[in-house]
Amino acid sequence: MRLDFREKGRVKIDMEDYIEEMLDDAPMQLKASETAMTPATGNLFAAGYGKKLDTEKSEAYHRNVAKGLFVSKRTWPDIQPMIAGLCT
Repeated sequence: MRLDFREKGRVKIDMEDYIEEMLDDAPMQLKASETAMTPATGNLFAAGYGKKLDTEKSEAYHRNVAKGLFVSKRTWPDIQPMIAGLCT
């Protein structure tokens, strides 16, 4: 987390390096050309019926969701609905 105090009376919190590390550690890689208007999709809260993840993928999933929860509370509150769905 980078704190920028250059502007008097204000602080800017930057977590770009943390987010880059999160994306690098993700089990699947996203294409640089993929963009979305919102981090949530229409089926965000729909129940899934997929098979269980193996131990390695499960740990990676939980680690990245926890990191996303940290980011959503500190610098990027607009991803909170998506993170809440992933936490359930």
